[in-house]
Amino acid sequence: FVSSMNNGYFWVANEDGLALFNNKMKPLTQFLYQDANPLSEKLYPVLRDGKWGYINTKGKEKIACQYDVAMPFKDGRAMVMKDKKYGIIDYSGDYILPLEYGDAGMRSQAYVFSEGLAMVVKDGKYGFIDRDGKIVIPLIYEGALHFSDGLAPVCYDGKWGYINAEGKVVV
Repeated sequence: FVSSMNNGYFWVANEDGLALFNNKMKPLTQFLYQDANPLSEKLYPVLRDGKWGYINTKGKEKIACQYDVAMPFKDGRAMVMKDKKYGIIDYSGDYILPLEYGDAGMRSQAYVFSEGLAMVVKDGKYGFIDRDGKIVIPLIYEGALHFSDGLAPVCYDGKWGYINAEGKVVV
């Protein structure tokens, strides 16, 4: 297996695992990863010994393999999960959002920033945070989806509608 080239880097698999190569065909890591996500910015999520972490484009592990889930970086942020709790980290591995949030049941929507806000869930209630991890729309909703065109669908008291980025109901 050879992955497609992404920003001058690609993955090669053999019987021992995956290794990162550059466009000069130079291996940057040993074949020691069980999985990797080549579609990430700056740091690649990698799976080693059953845990996810991140390596840079020089093949150096920058964030230790410690997570049960590690999503690709987007706009300098990545969603991680450990012990069934979700959080968001930056490139240095510092928590923007601590590992205390629950599974939203729709990982493709939760903890991903859209229009500067990310949906989060805690104790079954949904809300939104800004890029600094500050809750800007309280966790009061029974359901929510990400922002698009300035609005996000939310469910409150069993009814769906739309809120704007300030949390005001508009529809």
